[in-house]
Amino acid sequence: RHYIAMEFLEGGDLEMRTLEGVSGHGAVVLVETLGDSLPLLPGENIIHRDIKPANILFHSDGTPVLTDFGVAKQQEADAKLTKDGTTLGSPYYISPEQAESKLVDGRSDIYSLGIVLYEMLTGAKPFQGDSDIQIIIAHISDPVPELPAELAQYQELIDRMTAKSPDERFATAGEMVRYLREI
Repeated sequence: RHYIAMEFLEGGDLEMRTLEGVSGHGAVVLVETLGDSLPLLPGENIIHRDIKPANILFHSDGTPVLTDFGVAKQQEADAKLTKDGTTLGSPYYISPEQAESKLVDGRSDIYSLGIVLYEMLTGAKPFQGDSDIQIIIAHISDPVPELPAELAQYQELIDRMTAKSPDERFATAGEMVRYLREI
C-alpha cells in the first residue's frame, strides 16, 4: 500500500482566512514569511508552480507552511512545461510564462504569490472569467487591476510581483523580502 504522510496543520488554510478578512499589514507579513521560504526552493532547484491560498496552511500558532509540491519541478531537470502544451497549476494564480509553456524559474512563484497578496488585500481574485482559458488569457494579457485607494500603499509591491515579464519582477524572493522589510 502506498500513502503520503503529512504533518497535521490545525490552523486551517489561507483560503478560509482570506474569506474571513486579512489586514493589509497581516497580508504583507505573511508574504514576507513565505518569501523567506522560497529561496530554499530554488536553492534546491525547485519551483513550486502551484502557489495558491489552499496550499498555504497554518500551525495553531499562525505559522504558515507552503504545501502541495505535486506539480513542483526541478529547474535543471525540466524547467519547461510538458512539450504538448499541458499547463500545470491553478488558473487563478498561474504566471504568464507558465501559462504559455515557457521556461519558468523562481519569479513564476513570485508572480503567483503576488496574485495571492492581491486577493488577501482585496478579498477578490484579480482575474475572473467564464472559463479557465479566459482567466489564463487575462494573466497573459491584462494588467492586474489597481488596488482601491485605501490600499494604494501596496500598489508598487503588487506591480513588481505581478509584472507580465519575469524580467520586470523581483529577481529573487530574497530581493522581494528585502523590499518588504524596507517598506
